[in-house]
Amino acid sequence: SMNLSLVDEVLKEYSAKRFELSQQEEREKDKHVQKIYTAEELDNIQRADVEAFYQRCIRGVLPPPELPEYFHSILVKDGLISSDSNDLHAFFAYYISNGYKNIYLKQ
Repeated sequence: SMNLSLVDEVLKEYSAKRFELSQQEEREKDKHVQKIYTAEELDNIQRADVEAFYQRCIRGVLPPPELPEYFHSILVKDGLISSDSNDLHAFFAYYISNGYKNIYLKQ
């Protein structure tokens, strides 16, 4: 015959430890780390988006009629187009037709 009080004693110990571990896991899961990007990191993310878009264009993927505004902003910031230029499609078409492999090169 099995001694139920002995089993209960062992299970209580395990149950208490398991409860503590579960609470600790939940606390750690709730510690969501948010990265704060610098202005330069944000610019580089935008440059990477522009480059990825350009590479899709080279492969023949047609661009959407409207491009994100930040494409224009970063290209102006980097001196690739003038601030009064409003035809990004023409900019990309020029680069493609002149055989440019990249707009931005990773250093």
